[in-house]
Amino acid sequence: VPVHHATNMADKLQRKGVPYLLRLIEGTQHSRGYANEVWDETVAFLHTYLDAA
Repeated sequence: VPVHHATNMADKLQRKGVPYLLRLIEGTQHSRGYANEVWDETVAFLHTYLDAA
């Protein structure tokens, strides 16, 4: 995803008061290549907002 697409989405979510997490990571790997780096943070975010629903 181009960075500007992600930051535009984050801006729109923030303006609407929607919880979001945007973490920009350097590199060229895709998806699972970064799993170890972001998994715990992602799961914590999902628990926070999905468990509350």
